[in-house]
Amino acid sequence: MTGDNVRCHSPGCCLTKDNKLIVTDCSNKKLKRINLDTMSVEDYCKLDDNPNAICCTDVKEVAVTYYSPGRIQFVSIQHKMSPTRQIKLPHTCYGITSKNDKLYVTDNGSSLYVYNMTGTLLNTITSNNSGTSLFSRSRHITFNENGDKMFVGDGNKGLVCFDGAGNYLSTSSDNDLQGADGVCVDGYGNVFVVGCNSHNVVQYNEDGKKIGVIVQQQDGLCNPISVCFHQELNRLFVTMASNNVVKMYELE
Repeated sequence: MTGDNVRCHSPGCCLTKDNKLIVTDCSNKKLKRINLDTMSVEDYCKLDDNPNAICCTDVKEVAVTYYSPGRIQFVSIQHKMSPTRQIKLPHTCYGITSKNDKLYVTDNGSSLYVYNMTGTLLNTITSNNSGTSLFSRSRHITFNENGDKMFVGDGNKGLVCFDGAGNYLSTSSDNDLQGADGVCVDGYGNVFVVGCNSHNVVQYNEDGKKIGVIVQQQDGLCNPISVCFHQELNRLFVTMASNNVVKMYELE
């Protein structure tokens, strides 16, 4: 955008109910709303810190994470976007998603936190039943369409899978996926994870079984960090680290 001071860095993206793509721009402290008909930024708002991940909380609002000090910034997306309230949290904040009036937040470390919408801590997920740590670099989070599966990208461990109540199911690691970060679902039983260090998108099923690499570095990816899926258009949107471009891929 005209007025951006430095190269864009967009560690988060989401699609709104009216099919607009919103991306975070950490470097320029902005949210940018993109009209997919014109493929251009139609609106933006300035923030008071560097935004990381983003999710829709309802049709009128999104929530954005600030890494340190850890905060959740809510932004109205009615008409012109504008910041509203904040929640301060006692840990770093990276990934975020919302489900059934709960916020799920990662710390880019060893934990996944569950809060209500006012910031009361409901649960902390760190280990499985045997006490083994589940995360070492917890990043983005998403739920499947039914809400009975949750998926977390971990930069060191791969794709970590849970049931809808937050009970651990499995971890999927593979040499094809290096530096797992952004994660999304397509509503048809598929999970897509970006590999920041492997410069690709890897497809899994909801049981965490790898289907294959569907986008590679030769397809134009360089350090991808977030991803979302447009069900009507059958397209993946992928943001990349320190890059002014958002890539769009139509799935076969």
